[in-house]
Amino acid sequence: MRNKFTKYSLPVTLIILFSGFLISKWIYRPGFTLSEDELMEAKSREVTIYRDTWGVPHIFGKTDPDAAFGLAYAHSEDDFSTIQDVIIMVKQKSGLFKGKDGAVTDFLMEWLRIYESVDKFYHSHLSPDVKLLMEGYCQGINLFAHENNDEIKLNVFPVEPRDIVMGFVFRTPMFFGLDRELESLFNLTEKPEIQSKSKKENSPSPIGSNGFAVSPKRSENGETMLVINSHQPWDGPTSWYEAHVHSEDGWNMSGGLFPGSPVIFVGHNDSLGWVHTVNEPDLIDTYILDIHPENPDLYKFDNAWVELEKKTMSIKLKILGPFSWTIKREVLWSVYGPVLQFDHGTYAIRYSGMNEIRQIEQWYRMNKSSNFSEWYKSIQMQGIPSLNTVYADYSGNIFYIYNGSFPDRQPGFDWKGYLPGWTSETLWENTIPIENIPMVRNPESGFLFSTNQTPFRVTDDLDNLSPDFYPLEWGIERHMNNRAYRAFDLFSSDTEITFEELKAIKFDLYYSEQSAMAQYINDIIKAIDVSGSDLQEVKSVLASWNFSTHPENREAALAILSTKPFLQFKYKNINDAFLLEHTGNAAEYLKKFHGSLRVPFGNVQRLAWGETNLAIGGGPDILRAVYSSNNGDGNLIGNSGDGLFFFVKWDKNGKVFSESIHQYGSATARPESPHYDDQAHLFVMEKMKSVWRVKSEILKHVEAEYSPGKYLSDY
Repeated sequence: MRNKFTKYSLPVTLIILFSGFLISKWIYRPGFTLSEDELMEAKSREVTIYRDTWGVPHIFGKTDPDAAFGLAYAHSEDDFSTIQDVIIMVKQKSGLFKGKDGAVTDFLMEWLRIYESVDKFYHSHLSPDVKLLMEGYCQGINLFAHENNDEIKLNVFPVEPRDIVMGFVFRTPMFFGLDRELESLFNLTEKPEIQSKSKKENSPSPIGSNGFAVSPKRSENGETMLVINSHQPWDGPTSWYEAHVHSEDGWNMSGGLFPGSPVIFVGHNDSLGWVHTVNEPDLIDTYILDIHPENPDLYKFDNAWVELEKKTMSIKLKILGPFSWTIKREVLWSVYGPVLQFDHGTYAIRYSGMNEIRQIEQWYRMNKSSNFSEWYKSIQMQGIPSLNTVYADYSGNIFYIYNGSFPDRQPGFDWKGYLPGWTSETLWENTIPIENIPMVRNPESGFLFSTNQTPFRVTDDLDNLSPDFYPLEWGIERHMNNRAYRAFDLFSSDTEITFEELKAIKFDLYYSEQSAMAQYINDIIKAIDVSGSDLQEVKSVLASWNFSTHPENREAALAILSTKPFLQFKYKNINDAFLLEHTGNAAEYLKKFHGSLRVPFGNVQRLAWGETNLAIGGGPDILRAVYSSNNGDGNLIGNSGDGLFFFVKWDKNGKVFSESIHQYGSATARPESPHYDDQAHLFVMEKMKSVWRVKSEILKHVEAEYSPGKYLSDY
């Protein structure tokens, strides 16, 4: 059949197509409008937002839901774009927005039964006050969307409380490695042997977090001190946002949260504070299913053939502008959990917290706690199934817990490998009570630290736990890292720590001689000697390096560029050819763009955001953590690490004081704002700003004051 467009010339055809595109773009233009009743309800919220001179929002609400409403509105003002990205994800519209890459997320949301879990347990598992909190939070986002239709990316509004919960349920298992587990499964080329060693043997990434606590036993003047330094990407859906939330219901929390969160994740109130660092307990199991030889929908389980649960889902894929294509994918499920089929085999996944939806509730209870007893009761919920936590409070308590919802597994199986998926003996239902997991409270040493290292070395040796008391199948880390070696040495050498000395520990810029970095540098020097290569100048530079990452250091750039592609927490033997190849590439790179192998590290490593471009020290697995990517023009551009962090202390009388800093500013998605990057200069100079928490102090430093939906400032 003749194409109906062939009678037109090419230019005319293009005009018709382009006109159709513009018309459809106008027709499908995103928009959202609250009803009169919804608008009146939003305007009835009793909340005032005070923006301080750094743009940080201080939200004062009459009730907790009022404060959550204000938090959502303020965060939307500063980063509505990323909040929308989170909403698009949980609404299963990523394929429609991002195309094929986004469709993977849509599939995972369905495959993991995120929607089913939340719908099933929302009313029965969440407390009424938590639901009200989330209703207030959603109202704040929806009001901002109503007022700012020109910023809406897709028609995903209104946001509802279930959407917020689903975001938490989906992202939580990624913290303990579900994404890496799935990646390993997709990388299989043949069916592995049962109980064969799996991806869990891989070295962990050097990206991590820091948490330090010092009790009056170790501080110079009887203070209790806390460093809150969780490392995250510097932008995107898991980047830190600083806020202070206050209500007349007793919620008064300063700290950091992610886009789409109605609560503070890490921070402090007047009485206590905490920080999380990522841990990697073995909370995930992969099973090989025994599929019926004649029916691929049947799998063996305890000598019976059971049919796989099957569902067909539709995913909309973005094609061009407003145009999309719908594809259908099959979603499979077994008694163990979600199932994937490949040519080489069929596999099921099971992980801790598969039906757990109380993450927000636990963080909310932690936010509202006023003493250790209340706070510990909140973490006993184990709504958050992983993450180390370092805690301190006004009465001098310090505490560390290697949090993990460990499966109560039967002995007799190698739980680190692939498991037989045809017996109820490998189907665990319960988890180990929290009282049995590693934790240390008020050690005699007077200090605790967590840098993603083993939980069996978090303080002075005599106060540490023994690994002999914990089963190997829990998968608890045994490794140290550079930050752990440096923290241990620096704390151990200082018997009376001041607030300024604690800051110096946090900002430490050195690699330990015990670190993987030091061992790799030694290996490179030996490889140059053995090979007789022409890298003698490289050898001279590396041999003279003092393991510093100060911006002025002239050897650090070559060392970090040489090892960056393979630097891990744990040292691994790498052959000489590999080492020499990467070292040679690093040398060529420096000479090409900087004309020398000895170049100030700050000339190479930069903090770049908008028009700001600054030298910055620190590096991978340094206590002053900076992780960067090569921009191809001779620079390493920081993209994750320190980010937002806090120094907190309580004096002898229990009065709190804190300082914070963000790598950019409070309005990271608003280039036109003065707060887009106004903290960057302080950040690179390792300086802090005050955290104002008392209303009278805030008013002395207020830049804007307004109530969303009622009266606005020029902010």
